Amino acid sequence: MNFFTRLFPGLKHYALSYRLLVYVVLCSSLFALLATAIQLYLDYRRDVATLNESFRFIEKSYLHTIAASTFKIDTDHLRLELEGALKLPDIVYLEVQELRGDQIHTHAHGDPNATKIIRREFPLEYISPSGDKWAMGTLIAIASLEGVYERLWSRVLTVLVTNMVKTFLASTCILAIIYFLITRHLMRMASYTQRMAPGTPNRLLTLNRRSPKTDKPDELEQVAMAINDLQERAAADIIKLRDAYTEIEQLKNQLEAETAYLQEEIKLEYDFESIIGNSPSLQHALFKVEQVADTDTSVLVLGETGTGKELISRAIHNSSSRGQHPLVKVNCAALPQNLIESELFGHEPGAFTGARNRQIGRFEVANDSSIFLDEIGDLPLELQTRLLQVLQDGEFERLDSSRTIKVDVRVIAATNRDMEAQVRKGEFREDLFFRLNVFPITVPPLRERIEDIPLLVEYFLEKAATRLGKSVKTVPTGVMKTLKNYP
Repeated sequence: MNFFTRLFPGLKHYALSYRLLVYVVLCSSLFALLATAIQLYLDYRRDVATLNESFRFIEKSYLHTIAASTFKIDTDHLRLELEGALKLPDIVYLEVQELRGDQIHTHAHGDPNATKIIRREFPLEYISPSGDKWAMGTLIAIASLEGVYERLWSRVLTVLVTNMVKTFLASTCILAIIYFLITRHLMRMASYTQRMAPGTPNRLLTLNRRSPKTDKPDELEQVAMAINDLQERAAADIIKLRDAYTEIEQLKNQLEAETAYLQEEIKLEYDFESIIGNSPSLQHALFKVEQVADTDTSVLVLGETGTGKELISRAIHNSSSRGQHPLVKVNCAALPQNLIESELFGHEPGAFTGARNRQIGRFEVANDSSIFLDEIGDLPLELQTRLLQVLQDGEFERLDSSRTIKVDVRVIAATNRDMEAQVRKGEFREDLFFRLNVFPITVPPLRERIEDIPLLVEYFLEKAATRLGKSVKTVPTGVMKTLKNYP
């Protein structure tokens, strides 16, 4: 208190109660500023760590595919890879310096004029199936700290106000308790003084030395009521802050899970232009895609291996109202049987041996989006019951958790099996089949749309010619006839 009195000399002319109030405000402001500075520093460290994670993910997931695209001179795929990497947090510029003999060819995407940047260089090496290594050049990745600074400045006012409210409430509660203890102590001293010297005026209960007042009988009651009121308001504020924190934590977990999924798989945007062909059977399948795209109906895509079932599924998703979110893909045949349940629904720490951290399942990641269950016919029978629960009620539980999670997910499944035969054999649940088979779409094989072969030949020939640096304009009639007559 002597420090503040020296800093603000005018305070010594006011009563002690008013000086205490000013002390509380000043202390609250100082603690709020200190807490805000610490919190913003921690936020800055976290954002920089996220930026470094983007660099590590580029090195882990994109470097090999970019080197392969550079080796094969596949400029379209290289462009898609660079555009996908630019979606990572705070990455603003990517440049591939490709070595071709003594010349350097550059492929760049993004803003090369960004300020406050961090630059990383990664060597591009292509490893052939036989194990040979080829030096293809260098990948230059640049990240900007401008987004980090903007996010920090946008949080300054909110964090400062929140910290000031917290510290002010805490300081006020402490002041009220101190005031109550001092008042009770002075009343005891006054009672002792009057017993020792009856008739002496009682001036010990006042905290204002300039204008002493006589004690009021209900002063303690007023102090107690004030303390109770402050406690109730503080409790209400704590509950509101706790609810807000819980909501923020849930949104944060969902965002982290979606970001992690995007980092596991490069997202390629497909539309109808990527489906090549104008045969009546293919156009009929695309017509059914347009019919069902704007609904939330489950779709079962049927067809032989290699007919393009995933392309049809992505076309359904991208044409729907959920297309702004990524399509979450799960291959039911590629995952081991003991991991499929954890991959689909997630697990808590300790759910099984090696489960050290919580993992969010693909259904939770796909909330408000679509999930593509490829090779659904290979799903184990014991997991079909849990999938049926999600389709019926839109809810599930993680492994080793009793908390029910509600999701809004559209299911698109695909298979090359005869599902009706599997149902008859008891290898697939009949009720689950009816839930998935609401709107079936059959993708025709190439042998049933011979008229699409010239368009496909032209498309692949153009890509091969670009990659090899050749110029091929026509295909001999005999070669085209052989392709059409191939069994």
